[in-house]
Amino acid sequence: MATRARARLPQMETIVQYLNQFPLEHLPEDAQQLFFLALSFVEVTSAVELYGQPEVINGFDPARFLPTE
Repeated sequence: MATRARARLPQMETIVQYLNQFPLEHLPEDAQQLFFLALSFVEVTSAVELYGQPEVINGFDPARFLPTE
């Protein structure tokens, strides 16, 4: 996981630059999905890189995040 995260890290700057074109409260649907994906990346990467596990100590229980369609 950590190796894949490091491979994506250089792309985050491009993703953030793209998302910065839009006001947060008016993101187009595709940009909103990318925004949520970037937030997920940051959450998971931090847990794995800092704690060596998929959960953050004293963080949110991953079971709270339910998939939606």
